[in-house]
Amino acid sequence: MGFDKQLLASDTLKMRGDGYFSAGAFPEALDNYRIALDIARTDKDESMQVRLAGSIGNVYASIGDYQRAINYYLDGYSRAEKLGESELQFKFATNLVAAYSFLGMIQDAKAFYRVQSQLPSFNNNLKQYYLLHNQSVISHAEGDVDMALHYGQKALAFADQRELPPVLRYNELVQLARMEIKKDNLAKAIEMLSQANQMSTDSIGLQHQAELHQVIADVYSLRGISDSAALHTSIYEALSDSVFNQKQIYLASNRLFDSENQHAQQRIAYLVNNSRRLWGVILAFVVLVGVIAYLLWRLWIRNRDLHTAYAALIEKQQEIMVANSDKAPSMRVHTLDDAQTRDLFEKIDAAFNNPAVFCKADFSLEVLAETVSSNSNYVSKVINEVYGQNFRSVLNRQRVREAVRRMSDHQNYNNVTLQGIYQECGFTSASTFIQAFKREHGMTPSTYLKLSHQESSPTAHQSFTASQAQEIKAL
Repeated sequence: MGFDKQLLASDTLKMRGDGYFSAGAFPEALDNYRIALDIARTDKDESMQVRLAGSIGNVYASIGDYQRAINYYLDGYSRAEKLGESELQFKFATNLVAAYSFLGMIQDAKAFYRVQSQLPSFNNNLKQYYLLHNQSVISHAEGDVDMALHYGQKALAFADQRELPPVLRYNELVQLARMEIKKDNLAKAIEMLSQANQMSTDSIGLQHQAELHQVIADVYSLRGISDSAALHTSIYEALSDSVFNQKQIYLASNRLFDSENQHAQQRIAYLVNNSRRLWGVILAFVVLVGVIAYLLWRLWIRNRDLHTAYAALIEKQQEIMVANSDKAPSMRVHTLDDAQTRDLFEKIDAAFNNPAVFCKADFSLEVLAETVSSNSNYVSKVINEVYGQNFRSVLNRQRVREAVRRMSDHQNYNNVTLQGIYQECGFTSASTFIQAFKREHGMTPSTYLKLSHQESSPTAHQSFTASQAQEIKAL
């Protein structure tokens, strides 16, 4: 970023980061928060460190990295508790309930919900809203959609009555629409999404707008309105490209990790030096039993902190190793000789030509690496070099080919719907299947299926089942 730390105060950098966050510029927000955190640590500004922990946690929650978000929220909650800032404790507890719920950690979510309900808030209206909202989130995570709808509708009504910030009503409408989709109430879902889509976007972040259009695309796809589904899918992709710039987020996260790593090492050095000084004092006053006992107790405390710091450093190192493996395998240097490359390619190609393998919904780069007895770095490198495409593109191509084979096999798959075919081939949503199919064949699956039946006998064309005809309209 090129900032001069001496010229910018931590609160100025935090305000700048908040502006980037509101605009959906998450990498820039992380960079500003990181530099502000370095300055706050140097100035020993505990209050600012608490607020920055919340801001960084919010960035990771917005991009779906809830585990990292929880780490920062827990750190902020602990610091706020030590400072006696109950209002900040309430905000952290509120965010922790949602983050734990999204990860399916229900007991932890409920524990912080109890904490949240007992803490005071600077705004009783917001407190009541978040209690209703988080009760809906917990119920949804438990699989009780009816109860989640009940509390979500109460939260929405409360936000309307008390004229709370528009973004709260916006988010509630989108979440309620998701739940109505699960109950197959598509008309109700579209009504709620239309209300959200009509709201002013001035106070609503780009990531929320992207989520809205993704849900709208899914609803239209389920209702068989392919043109509207494609339109909202394109809007979602455009917003996602703008907001979720994975490469820049990855680089900003690495810079933040390096800063955290440096701070941890400084803390370790500080604790080590303190431990040495304490041992010197112990040796100097060996004859004073009482002083020795006191110093040993102090040494135990320091060593405990030292082990905690070492554990935190190791955990962060493991985290960045996983992140590097998952998000940027091409940045690591790995080499294979020609024989190893050919052998690995043959195994990969065999997996990609075995529908029993690649049609599994949970088939991923890591699963493929395990299947061919290699690692994801080597597998990704061979796929990129040999196929000229990334793993996801090759996987979608093979799944589409398998779907085409089944759609053309009227003898064995005549009574199987298009939804059944694409789900059996590993696709989890109609919109993803349609997009992948059009990339490969330049037409929708329904058009291809019609042409396929027209090329066969008229009798075969007339033998469409009612479910197939309905499915063609849907896709």
